[in-house]
Amino acid sequence: MLYRAEALIAAPAAHVWAVLTDFEAYAAWNRFTPGARPDGPFAEGTTMRLRVRLYGVAQPQRERITALEPGTRVAWGFAGPLLRAERVQTVEARGPATSHYVTEDRIEGPLSGVVEGLMGGRLRRGFGFVAEDLKARAEATWAGAATDAPAP
Repeated sequence: MLYRAEALIAAPAAHVWAVLTDFEAYAAWNRFTPGARPDGPFAEGTTMRLRVRLYGVAQPQRERITALEPGTRVAWGFAGPLLRAERVQTVEARGPATSHYVTEDRIEGPLSGVVEGLMGGRLRRGFGFVAEDLKARAEATWAGAATDAPAP
């Protein structure tokens, strides 16, 4: 199973990445994952403590950072005997003030069909919310940062 959402964002990639990795602010903008924080340095192997909202209430979830390319890509997930999941988020510059954001969650294993049947629609909607919400937050904060800059 692959769940994917993307957004074209009117803000530089560095700014979008800063919003995406400002875990303290997730509750202010992220409807699907209103809580995220690493249990140590933001690095491969570190456990992420997440709160994911699938059924109206944010539920705790722990995943491990599996890949990190600062400024462009982060992945975290979990692996068990019956279910494996990895969420990869990328930010790519599409110009000096435009970025392309993609979030993909791949779920594999014998229980993946059960996950699709029970939560597939909610997962698709949730990842769509993340892309929409990141776009809105990055564009709003970039517009504010751009207008607060001193005149030359």
